[in-house]
Amino acid sequence: MKLKGLIARILGDHPTSNQETVFWFMLLLLLFWPIGAFVSMFFFDVPIQSFIDGACRMGAALTIWLYPLYLFPLMRLWFQFSKHLKTAWLFYFCPLIPVAIFFLFATVASRASFRDISEDYATDKNHLWYNGADMGSFKRIGNCWAMDKKNVYYMGIEAEVGKNTVPIGDYHTFRTLNDSYAADAKYVYYQNKIVEGADPETFVPLKGEPHYGQDKNRVYCKARGSSIRSLNQLKHKNMKDGLRNAFHTDGKTVYNPELMAMPEGTDFATIHKVERYRDWYADSKHVYYENRLLPGANPQTFKVFPSHYVSERHVTDNNKDIDYSHDGNHVYYRDSLMQDADISSFICGYDFVDSTGFAFDKNRYYEGSPNPRLEQLRRNK
Repeated sequence: MKLKGLIARILGDHPTSNQETVFWFMLLLLLFWPIGAFVSMFFFDVPIQSFIDGACRMGAALTIWLYPLYLFPLMRLWFQFSKHLKTAWLFYFCPLIPVAIFFLFATVASRASFRDISEDYATDKNHLWYNGADMGSFKRIGNCWAMDKKNVYYMGIEAEVGKNTVPIGDYHTFRTLNDSYAADAKYVYYQNKIVEGADPETFVPLKGEPHYGQDKNRVYCKARGSSIRSLNQLKHKNMKDGLRNAFHTDGKTVYNPELMAMPEGTDFATIHKVERYRDWYADSKHVYYENRLLPGANPQTFKVFPSHYVSERHVTDNNKDIDYSHDGNHVYYRDSLMQDADISSFICGYDFVDSTGFAFDKNRYYEGSPNPRLEQLRRNK
């Protein structure tokens, strides 16, 4: 019998109406594929802990990247399999196959990245685990908080090892506000820090903004209060993905994404982030770190150094450094000029074996100490 119709030609036979619906559903997922492919590039932002961890991250990414290539062969194979077993409903599970493969890779990667830190702490690529609390009364509260009979703990991915106990003011009235903010009768908390001056009765996180809040007096970014009474009174730019990349002005003063007042003369029309998730900004004439001017920095040639993550067996540079930058003539540590640093041989990053940052060029070490891993990296440069 001659096959008729596009779907029949792809699958190798005529599907039922329900099977046809599944076919079109999987085809429509191609519309969202560019978004998934873009997001998957961030799988490699977190340092790779082992070969298995790296292989599984790559497998999860390839499951997304190659979807347009294996989509039709997968549907044909699964359709023929369900036909051979004479169970048409089996084809309905076809969309779950790439999902199951993705989560298999993700689960193995998570377990492969698990490592002990001490007898009380361990970490994987997403969480900090703590067992120094009173385990008989220990309980999680939402995604990022926990309590035992004496203390409150911040358990988010940004928690520092050994420093996640919240300096609670009133244990019995403690309540979480979102994954970053909490409050009790006395204080407002950002993660494990007290938000100084915040009013716990009127404080609320800004809608859709986990790191920003507002009380009756001012707007807050993380644990710091700003001089802004209300964001509604300001003009904004770069607000398409929220406050983390946005700039604001009242017509006189420019405020950066951390809600810090920028130096007088900052050009609101051209101010922008040099690198996403980093604290350097530039306008047409100047470069700034947070809200401080970088002396002599050229905004046309200014860049942030790549950050090298060094483990026993791997070196990756998937991200930009948080401390070191340069233009055509100078190297900077945050907002400070580093005298005589050599741009062409300069390398910086974090050594996971020694749990310390490093920075060096061909002449000297500026941070950290020589070891075989870093000296090999230095020779390769």
